[in-house]
Amino acid sequence: MNEVSSTLKEKLGDVPDQFKALERLIARVSGLTAENFYNDLTGYIKKIVSDDQNAWDGLSLLAIFSSDKEPDDSKIAGLAVSAFFDIKDWCDGSNCYPVAHEETCNWINQRLLNADTIKHSYLKDAYGGDISGFEETFPEVKMPQLGGVKLRSMFKDSKCQYRYGSIESNSFIVGREYRKKFAGSLAWIKKEDNKGKTWGVVSGKELLFAYPSVLPATPAPIALMFGCSSQSEKDQETLFASCASDVIKSLQGISRSIKDIDINVFVLKKMDKARTKVVFHRNLTAERLIQVAEEWKRACDNVSLINIKEWGEQKGVAEIVGLRDVFPLDIAKSLNRVWKMDGTSASEVDAINSTAGIDLLIGNLDDAGVSHLMSIALQNCKGLMIALGAAKNKQEVLNAKGFRQYKRIVPTIFGVLLYKQNIYKEVYMKSIGRIIGNMLSIADQLHLLYCEKVRKGSMPPQLIGNSLMVAAMESPVNALAQLGLRLAPYLGWAATNNTDKAGLSRYYLKAYRDIVPQVGEIPQRFTDAEKAQVLLGYLAGIQKNEETEGGK
Repeated sequence: MNEVSSTLKEKLGDVPDQFKALERLIARVSGLTAENFYNDLTGYIKKIVSDDQNAWDGLSLLAIFSSDKEPDDSKIAGLAVSAFFDIKDWCDGSNCYPVAHEETCNWINQRLLNADTIKHSYLKDAYGGDISGFEETFPEVKMPQLGGVKLRSMFKDSKCQYRYGSIESNSFIVGREYRKKFAGSLAWIKKEDNKGKTWGVVSGKELLFAYPSVLPATPAPIALMFGCSSQSEKDQETLFASCASDVIKSLQGISRSIKDIDINVFVLKKMDKARTKVVFHRNLTAERLIQVAEEWKRACDNVSLINIKEWGEQKGVAEIVGLRDVFPLDIAKSLNRVWKMDGTSASEVDAINSTAGIDLLIGNLDDAGVSHLMSIALQNCKGLMIALGAAKNKQEVLNAKGFRQYKRIVPTIFGVLLYKQNIYKEVYMKSIGRIIGNMLSIADQLHLLYCEKVRKGSMPPQLIGNSLMVAAMESPVNALAQLGLRLAPYLGWAATNNTDKAGLSRYYLKAYRDIVPQVGEIPQRFTDAEKAQVLLGYLAGIQKNEETEGGK
């Protein structure tokens, strides 16, 4: 008690007359020992109880409201009671307050804060600010979907801290001033009005934050450009190009040079009930963001014109739709979904991080990283691509209940990955992989027409081209040999039949004969990039003037 009272007296300094009760209390407490205080207190309690049995009702509250939690430095379990000291003779004149008074407590708190500031005035925290308050608990900010999130927490029971002798707040010193600034900044960034601009939902347990170091007059929808959205499928028609244009316009409206503006991007993930971690952080200039956004738009156009059938708003009525732009966060959502060969989704896996697409956008992935994404895309998504091509050749709608959006973005993803490997559609449209895919698509359409006219609509489980797709990707030489043998009767029928579809059959025959001479040297094995071209060629089918097509 002597140590506590001495320290408090030193920090408080001169005590004004109205708070002299506090000064007298400190003087009296400084002479007490813990043992003397305990003996005096227990003796006093015994005396009260012996004089008045009813007094025990009030004293029993000590047992009811006390805590059985041990102090950190105690090894003896027992009850801990918080005691508030005051004195009877707290006033010896007018305009004075007892110790247990709001004015006294406010004055004590202010003096302690001032003393703390003076003590550390010559020390700076990690950000060059006042060190005062660095030992306090960091503020907590309530986040959408994640709940309460502490800005930083280092628990002393984590033994790793002791290795370097920096425990809890000493491991990274941040004063009260900057703690408040950080809490206020995060609270503003996550405001509901800023959703889609400075923050957005990645998944149920992940939030993305993206903002420039200099705020424009109208916040740029950077989070929406990355693909953060909980919108309905109809709203997902929003194009990346449109979002990117809004971002570019907003950033270019800032008076400062875009070379001097930093874009900060990070993702918070709820690991468990008590822990939230920064699992992703990137920093780039506004100039760089504008450059990669323009490049991404070109990457999304790195596929030929592909139209598929999809159910429209009117029930039972199909309409023709094209592919749509892929947002960076769509990459992981799409590639982490495994598709069966019939076009149904089998399961969801964690093959790549949710933010892999952002690294792909800003160019943080090297050649090996892009190749890895291509490998995952082929492994998990080839079933959807092949099923989608088969449905298109049959002029049917591929049912993918709950996953309709993937039918229009997965093909685009393959185009983006090829673009990132410097393989552009102007070149790969003439590649052997693309040509073989086209041949298998033509084979499907001719086989379908034959079944309609000769077999009276009786269809096999698979059309010829579709049945050879996997073989063509793994062993193109053998696949083309099988195609030649199996397609010969249908080519002969196309040349000689006189049905009402004779014109269409000869159109397919001509298309096939025109493309066969384009087949050059066939490799024994295709690379992953060439396999992707087979898929895109099969899905694209017969197209006129491919070299001048305007993309999706």
